This record gives sequence, structure tokens and C-alpha cells, in this order.
Amino acid sequence: MMKSIKGVVRGAERDFSLFLIAGVFLGIAQSVDGSTLTNYLKEHFGMMILQRSALEFPREIPGLLEFLVIGVLSFLGGDVRISVVANLLAAIGMFSLGIIPSQYAMVIFVIFIYSMGQHIFMPLSGSIGMSFAKPGEMGKVLGKLSSVGNMAVVFSSAALWALYKFAHISFSTAFTIGAVAFVISAILMSFIKPTQTVHIRKRYVFRKEYRLYYWLCMLYGARKQIFITFGPWVLVEVFKQPVATMTLLFFIIAVIGIFVKPWVGHLIDKVGEKVVLSTEAFLFFLTCLGMRLPKISFVLP
Repeated sequence: MMKSIKGVVRGAERDFSLFLIAGVFLGIAQSVDGSTLTNYLKEHFGMMILQRSALEFPREIPGLLEFLVIGVLSFLGGDVRISVVANLLAAIGMFSLGIIPSQYAMVIFVIFIYSMGQHIFMPLSGSIGMSFAKPGEMGKVLGKLSSVGNMAVVFSSAALWALYKFAHISFSTAFTIGAVAFVISAILMSFIKPTQTVHIRKRYVFRKEYRLYYWLCMLYGARKQIFITFGPWVLVEVFKQPVATMTLLFFIIAVIGIFVKPWVGHLIDKVGEKVVLSTEAFLFFLTCLGMRLPKISFVLP
């Protein structure tokens, strides 16, 4: 009996380690996306703000369809296996970004594929992470996972900055690096034992008592989308910042996140999700107000 328990514990530790390492490679892919995509759309395709805004429609359609797609893929037998498929889709989309011709229709199609992989994995990553947590330590585990991902973003952003600054790599090379990172992440997760062993007949659950949560999700998605789309665009379009500078900014944010995210995870366990989320929303409100301040010129190396 004791040997069986020890085997389960060792298996859980092994699976958690694999998920952590997979998170490192996802951090690499995330750094490529965050530091490169906006400059790529502006410099390679010459997009204006209206074209960039219109591109968000096909990019966010997967967000609306993800609950249907995840339900369809439930036959695979668990969140881990679905996540493998999601990361392979993201890899295909990111690699294709670097090789497609300068046609807006092709950009829409490739962005849709890439975004589908991202959106499928988003809710599953938290679910998989929480499955490794002991009672009362959910925030701690999620904070650790997020911190590891941030460390990967820090080192990969520094490496990308050096490659852009001194080696003058192309956008295609950067997207290839990100695609390979997605593939390695998928391979690592394929070795994790799926936690879902019971077939779930009811794939979609809608409950009246969750209506406030549904509204909060919609508002969170709207505010996040507006800021993610136009925040980097302001830096590239208004402040004329090159891709090396965007990568450096991404590096600085990731360094801060290494220390802040585990602390936030600890706060969630200590004071609860409601207080942390309310505080985060207020700080985001102040950030948006700051975007209304007069333009100040700045130069980064």
C-alpha cells in the first residue's frame, strides 16, 4: 500500500516537473509573440490602425468558439491531451506567420489558426496547474507556474533583444524559434499522465448562479483586448519604437513579474480572490488613465 502511494506521489511530482518545463518553452514562445508581432504587422505588412483593429475580429473569434472546440476535443480524454493539440496549432500558426506572403487574407487565416491554439490552452493551463495543488495552496502553485514562465520570458526576451540588436535576425527566424518552443512544449505535455479518467457526458454547463462570473469574464476580456491591441501599437506607431526596444520592454515587465506573480499567488491564498481581483481592476483603471496623459518622448537603447 505504501509503495503504491509513493509511486503516485513520484508520478505527480514528475508530471508537475514536466508541466513546469513545458511552461518554460511556452514562456519563450510568449516572448516572441509579445515582442515581435506588433512590429511585424506594422513593418512587414504596413498596417494602419484600422487594419490592425479589424484584425482583432478573426483573432478573437477563437475565444468565442473555444468552449465548443474544447467540448468537441473532450473525446481525447483530458485537459493535458487537448493542450497538446492546442500547442501544436499555435506552433503551426506562429511558424506560418513568418513565411506567408504579404496578403491581408493570409494574415487573417494564419492569425485565426494561431489564436485558436492560444485560446484553447488558456483555460486548460490553469485547470492543469490547479490539479497539482494541495488544498489551500492553489494560489501558491499557480504563482510558481507563472513565475517559472516569467523567468523563461526574461531570458528569452534578453536573448531576442541581443539577436535583434546585434545579429539583426529576421521576423521569420524569430517566429520559427517561437514555433519550435510550442512544439517542444507539446511533446513534454504528451508525457504527462491525463488526470481525467471518467468520461464526462455533459460537456457544457450553464448555471444561473454563475451569471455574475460570466459578466466579469466578458468585461475582463474586453478591457484586456483593448489594452493588448492598442498599448503596443501606441509604442510602435506613435513613439516609433523598433522591435529591439519592444523586446527590451517585454524583458523589463517579465523581470518584475518574477517577483510580483508569486506574491500575488500568496495574497490569493491569504485574503481571497475577490480582494486581489478588485485591487487589480482598480490598478488597471489607473493605468488606462495614465495612457491619457500628454505624450512624453523617451529613448531606450
